[in-house]
Amino acid sequence: VTSMHSKLVTGPTTIAKTRKDSKAAQWPAFGDAGLTTVDVPALLIGGSLDPTTPVDIEIHPIYEALGQPKYEAIVQDASHMSFTNICDLPPAQYFLDDFCGVAGMLENEETFPPVNALTVAFLNYYVRGETQYGGFLTQGYLDEAFGFVELKVDK
Repeated sequence: VTSMHSKLVTGPTTIAKTRKDSKAAQWPAFGDAGLTTVDVPALLIGGSLDPTTPVDIEIHPIYEALGQPKYEAIVQDASHMSFTNICDLPPAQYFLDDFCGVAGMLENEETFPPVNALTVAFLNYYVRGETQYGGFLTQGYLDEAFGFVELKVDK
């Protein structure tokens, strides 16, 4: 757990190797071969309506290339900006219309609870070693609590 505490894999396309060495690389530059060398648990979260990082083109290939353990959570009807509150800011309507105005997308108040639950459970389980959080990293929990998140797990 101590070695994992200093290494995290974050975001759908960003790899951060350590806190001390905060080099980050986007997946296309890192490549599939590089992803296979990642030796820490990974949690990827994407949205089914995301035109910026589409699940089939961005999220699934990264998940498949990563080692284990790995988790892939796809929030149904979430878009790229469903995971942030930037669309609530007045200037967003002028320069983020394509991102904030995706038809049928969930608003952040709907996506924040499952994303927060997964992220907190993942970090507590893998970084702190608190195994009681493992129950929150299951499809059963997500179905019961939210009903719109699909989870793949490969340990």
